[in-house]
Amino acid sequence: MLVDLIGVRLNGDLVGEREFTFNLTITDRDELWVVGIEHGALHFTEGRHAPDPDFAIAVSHFAFAQLASGIVTPETADPGDLAVTGNRAALDDLFAMLDTFDASFAIVTPE
Repeated sequence: MLVDLIGVRLNGDLVGEREFTFNLTITDRDELWVVGIEHGALHFTEGRHAPDPDFAIAVSHFAFAQLASGIVTPETADPGDLAVTGNRAALDDLFAMLDTFDASFAIVTPE
């Protein structure tokens, strides 16, 4: 579900024609994911890694939840919580293409 959240936050207009693939490992749950971005959209498959990703992330579930929700960025995450291999610039580009939503909007306003 957290990978879905990144897909929701992904700004397709900013992505444009960029394509890249990254491997995600949730270290404390032994989860493997391959995540790709093509045609302005995110797609993913659980249970495997791509053989030649642009970058790879190894992170705990809690730290990934913070990243996916926008609480932290790769730059502000605790370095002990996030291990990145490969093209770090592609990871930074990904997070630059994510929208941030205001969760404090009024659902119902009094008249």
